[in-house]
Amino acid sequence: MFYYTSVAFSATGPLLGPWRCGLSSGTIMTYYANRYKWRCNGRIVDQVTRRTFCRSTSYALTYDSYFYKRKIASNDVMLILYFWATRVPRMAISQKDTSAVINDWYKMVYHDLCQDDMRIGGEGVVVEIDESKFGKRKYNRERCVEGIWVVGGIERTKQRRCFMKVAENRNALALNEIIRRHILPGSIVHTDCWRAYRSISDLETNLTHRTVNHSESFITPDGVHTNTIEGTWSAIKLITSPRLRTKKMMPWTLMEFIWRRKHHGNIWEGIMKCLREVTFVRNDDTDPSHTVFSVDADEEFLPVTRGQ
Repeated sequence: MFYYTSVAFSATGPLLGPWRCGLSSGTIMTYYANRYKWRCNGRIVDQVTRRTFCRSTSYALTYDSYFYKRKIASNDVMLILYFWATRVPRMAISQKDTSAVINDWYKMVYHDLCQDDMRIGGEGVVVEIDESKFGKRKYNRERCVEGIWVVGGIERTKQRRCFMKVAENRNALALNEIIRRHILPGSIVHTDCWRAYRSISDLETNLTHRTVNHSESFITPDGVHTNTIEGTWSAIKLITSPRLRTKKMMPWTLMEFIWRRKHHGNIWEGIMKCLREVTFVRNDDTDPSHTVFSVDADEEFLPVTRGQ
């Protein structure tokens, strides 16, 4: 029962459909619950030969969806996503099936984060900016000598909107470019006294730059500090396994954190939104109304939005 409920929900609920027939001039297809299929009831008749072209085109229930051509049942897919949402570390499903579902799910998360989600701040909004090194201790006893640097910023607002980016280097040129891309004009930027931040005020984005000297105090008398972003680094490191703190994996870890922050308090609705608005289809599909993802895990992931 759970299998049919989850599959039917994906087609008749807020996730998928209705589809339009590509042969019958865009006729809206009808869902047949007893057959778990979408079917076109339209017809196209050649006025010369009087031949019918549509012939009641039908699509599988999971056509053009995240569930399409999966090797496991849709209810198991939903269960894996539930485990992911609740951060369950171990799943009662084979590791091979789980990995395929989660790998494709991260592509969905990537697409759900639009450009506006990665630009924070605004007129009069305080944004704390800091950098942190994510690595592992050699032999679990020495200082952290292996890892990557991450630059991030967080709004001092109720939403705590944030951005995070793996940095190739931490010089002024690189940091200024990151700030220019991710901080909205008119923001009030709080940083420490790292020398690479000194030219922030020179950016042509109307930013107000204030600093706190950590060798003297962690907060200035007028309230300048970076405690929020530093606390955020601690939270991310607490949930990030050392084996994931690599140049290849860290961007996906940061992306997940930003996505969860975006949907804070309603993670499951965020998952439903992704399933409803993003689709996986074959590369040879000609439906012009959906976003296309490659379902081949070996291919480079490139989201493509086709014209309406």
